[in-house]
Amino acid sequence: MRPIPSLLLLAACASGDPATDAASSAQPLQVVALSHPAGWLAGTLIGDAGQVTVMLPNDADAAHWRPSPEAIAALADKDLLVANGADHEPWIATGHLPRRRLVVSAKNLDLIVREDGGVTHAHGGHAHHHSATDPTTWLDPLLFQGQAGAVHRALRTFDPGSAEVWDHQYEAVRAWTNEAHQRLQEATEGLAERPVAVTDRTWSYLARRYGLPLTVFDLDPTAIPDPERLAAVTAWAQAHAEPTLWWSSPPDPSVAAALPASIAQRVLDPIDRPIDGVYDWTARIHALATALDALTPEVAAPSQPSAPTP
Repeated sequence: MRPIPSLLLLAACASGDPATDAASSAQPLQVVALSHPAGWLAGTLIGDAGQVTVMLPNDADAAHWRPSPEAIAALADKDLLVANGADHEPWIATGHLPRRRLVVSAKNLDLIVREDGGVTHAHGGHAHHHSATDPTTWLDPLLFQGQAGAVHRALRTFDPGSAEVWDHQYEAVRAWTNEAHQRLQEATEGLAERPVAVTDRTWSYLARRYGLPLTVFDLDPTAIPDPERLAAVTAWAQAHAEPTLWWSSPPDPSVAAALPASIAQRVLDPIDRPIDGVYDWTARIHALATALDALTPEVAAPSQPSAPTP
């Protein structure tokens, strides 16, 4: 397996059904992925049979980034466009894209849709809206395997002459996702009875798959919680022995210090963007399992938030 480099392209994609066009030549496939998890799926399944580029800048937040009209127009000559879906790339709902060439890999899977219809709040002084659909499907290896299946079917439809290649690559992805699932099962086995809270809904798919009753506090890593929210966190911490809080990004020191000292704060890697220009889902999902190992069987002692393991 090769980790997929993230290349900044001034281009973009959208939502729809797999392409039905037949491959017209023996030229390598030209594929653009809208986000990094989608890029890993496409690049791993296609391998040397094509070129996969990720249009999302390395430092961009997929939930808020939108390409220019010129970037979207540049996609017209691409063979396939691959998206994660689940509202991870929300701009595709209004983008004018060649939908017959678009693969929304999470479409028709068992997604988590919040009854509140999404939440609008501020992070770092900028108001934004969280989608009603939780997007981090790649943190559930078996759900991610289903997404790989969607891309695999699209490749077989687009180029049936290479079906043997696509099938071989898909079986490799199935093996990697099954192994990751087993590893996370082991790592989370002791967490179900532990008092763990999270600062956002990044971990909803992980929690659902492995039966983790996580308490969710909507905390901004750049802003000290307001009195009402701080009181809720404090009450939760006082009601539990050895409480642990998971951050999805490192909080400012002032934010971490504002929370009760009894809480062990940890930063876990949400695996949503590259590290040093490379997005390697397999390595990082196993690193996440190792980080979770450290929280069981005994929850770590209170400390300043630790950095995520790449």
